[in-house]
Amino acid sequence: MKRSQQILVIIVAVAGISAAAVATASAQGGWGGCRGYGPAAYDQSDRPVMGHKRYAKKKGGMRGDKGQMMTQRMENLKSLLQITEAQEPAWQAFNQAVTEKVAAMADRFKQRGAQVPVAERVERMRAGAQRMTEMADAIETFYGVLTPEQQKIADQMTPMGRRF
Repeated sequence: MKRSQQILVIIVAVAGISAAAVATASAQGGWGGCRGYGPAAYDQSDRPVMGHKRYAKKKGGMRGDKGQMMTQRMENLKSLLQITEAQEPAWQAFNQAVTEKVAAMADRFKQRGAQVPVAERVERMRAGAQRMTEMADAIETFYGVLTPEQQKIADQMTPMGRRF
């Protein structure tokens, strides 16, 4: 697999995992499994994980509006990458794709448990695949306009957005 394809897969995975975390947390009304203390509350660097209660208290709370949190994460990413005016159109397309994916996932989680005919489930799968293709295209376009330094930062991003 070419390096650019590997990078694209990583970026898609990071965006998808982040979107899934936000959608799952929205559907559950909180951050679920991270309830307080113990090894599950910390990542490998012994820093509190974002869903951890003590982290939430220190940072002013993480139980707020999930859409606002995603907007803030995207602003942090934009700041971290130092997006220029020339890169802004690709950034906007990428940001729009992420926003639409998160919204679609949140809608899907709200409908969780409803009886849906197989034909409708198949159609939802196709729509999801189409959104994923659009997301991959936006990521590829966005990654293509980044400078080599920005690409290095993007390459170092870890799942669940621990860098942004």
